[in-house]
Amino acid sequence: MIKNILYLAIPLLLISTAAFAQSHHGAYLKVDYISVDKQDHENFRAFVENELHPFKENRISNTDVMGWQVYQVVYPGSHNTSYNYVSITSSSSLESFDFDNDGDESDFL
Repeated sequence: MIKNILYLAIPLLLISTAAFAQSHHGAYLKVDYISVDKQDHENFRAFVENELHPFKENRISNTDVMGWQVYQVVYPGSHNTSYNYVSITSSSSLESFDFDNDGDESDFL
């Protein structure tokens, strides 16, 4: 009886494992936690909109990275949170987060 159960259980286990295996590669995420003083919020937003956004959009159109977002942390998880903005960059390779050939940082924020 136990042999019959094992003969049935082992193939079912192998089939279920194969069915749930990943069929594609995921993305790497680079998360930056940013602390901006209250008096500098407007300057930071202007920097993001005027300088950082065009830079990141260029990297996305060149397929260097897959996506990029900046979020303001309105409701922090605790009173001891030391950041109020989060920047998330996604890429299909870790090399996108390294320095480029000119020595300039290829992905900041």
